[in-house]
Amino acid sequence: MDKIYTLIRSLTFNERKELHLFLNSPYFNKNKSVITLYELLLKLSGRKNYLKIDTPEIYKKIFKTGLYKSSTMRNLLSDLTNLILDFSAFKYLENSESGYFQDCYIKGIKKRKITNEYYYKFKEWEKEFINNDNIVEIDFAKEGMAFYNNKLDIDIINDGETKRFDLNRRVEDFKKLTVKTSLIDFLYSIKCYSALSTIDFKFSTSKEKFTGELSNIADLTYKKIFEQYKFLKQSGLFGDVIDIYISLTELIKKTRENKIIKCEEFKNIKILINKNENSIGREELNFLYEELIRIIYSLENTNEKQFLKLNHLKEFFGKNYFISRDSSDIDASLFRLTLLACFDVKDFDFAKLFLDEYSKFITLTQRDAMTNLGYAFYYNRKGDFDKSLLYLNKTDFVKQIFEYDARILFIRNFYELNYIDSSLEQVKNFKTLLSKKEKKAGLTISEEAHRNFLTYFEKFIKDSEKFDEESIMFYIEKLNNEKNIVLGKWLYSIMTNTVTEILKTKNNNKTKKLKSA
Repeated sequence: MDKIYTLIRSLTFNERKELHLFLNSPYFNKNKSVITLYELLLKLSGRKNYLKIDTPEIYKKIFKTGLYKSSTMRNLLSDLTNLILDFSAFKYLENSESGYFQDCYIKGIKKRKITNEYYYKFKEWEKEFINNDNIVEIDFAKEGMAFYNNKLDIDIINDGETKRFDLNRRVEDFKKLTVKTSLIDFLYSIKCYSALSTIDFKFSTSKEKFTGELSNIADLTYKKIFEQYKFLKQSGLFGDVIDIYISLTELIKKTRENKIIKCEEFKNIKILINKNENSIGREELNFLYEELIRIIYSLENTNEKQFLKLNHLKEFFGKNYFISRDSSDIDASLFRLTLLACFDVKDFDFAKLFLDEYSKFITLTQRDAMTNLGYAFYYNRKGDFDKSLLYLNKTDFVKQIFEYDARILFIRNFYELNYIDSSLEQVKNFKTLLSKKEKKAGLTISEEAHRNFLTYFEKFIKDSEKFDEESIMFYIEKLNNEKNIVLGKWLYSIMTNTVTEILKTKNNNKTKKLKSA
């Protein structure tokens, strides 16, 4: 409590106003309660003596309710403290003469904690940096992580805004790059390559040209990584550690090219990391483990893959590698991925432990929704569909990051409870949402898969009494392409079971006829 008062009192009058703008940015903070708390603390910070904040009276002023929850208040104070620290770091970088590009692009843009106002400041800095005659070469990290800004812009366009990047100059800049010689620059090159390998091109207006330019830059980056590797390897200073990163680069290249990775390749790099764990910094271990989480999804589709995935995630969280230098938050997508990995191998004990112990670390803006969705998934997989619905109804998932998961979970719970009309109503609402999105901006590959899922499910429910074995097999074959959707496997299984039941009925009828004859 003293810390947050001290932080606020350390800000100048103008900085306090800037922080207010910072907190009001939807790209940085979506929790209005944080803003209310900050405005309240501004008034209280002028007192000579600190006023206790964690009280029912203060709680009521913020949440407009008399139901006091101390844990909620502590979380809110913690989140505001972290946001003030982030803002202070930004102000430091703003006034710094050097080094801000690495930090801003990697910590800021990569995590997408950027506001409209500060977006333009990044652009001004970039222009000044590029035009500086004293700088011989462009930093890999700056150029590579800048593409997270492209990704951000593409997402913003999807929300109705129109900012664009001209990438022609970037291609030319990369052609002029010389080989860098430090280990740090080598690692940033790899992070740059990873960034270029994960960008979503869906909302680019000139998709083919846009993709081609980024592909050229990725190829150039890949080439430079091996030039740097050769130089550093010859120095003999880094032992096996440097081989870990070149192996990782090769795996990233395979994911970029949509190639299957063998489980043995994944296990070999894990052995190297474990062997050299004491020689690798915590921040780099965090990066390595996060990259391997992404790579897991390109592994060959075997039973071993599911166990490798879950064991890796258990190790990631067990060693607290999710706590990086900047933040101890868990991104909701990583939290979701871990839960689904548990369910894939039916490890419900770890799923429950994970929900109970780690949900408090989820990024504040997604915490309540993801926690409730997590418990809804858990009870659905355990067969307690009423309890699953209870958790789904605790949060409004509309426009939340995992709205589609929640909608399909509603469909399954209602179906399993034999509320067929309610299930079909959910299908209708979901299809309407996707139709609107298609007219406005087109559908992503994932959204098209969801639409197919809904179509097959609706057809299956409405016409199930008319289905014969041949027609159901037709839909099973179609649905086989949509099994990657959460609960897609479930629909696949109930259709398969229906075929089995039809065959049983047919066989029983044949047996009866034979007996009567």
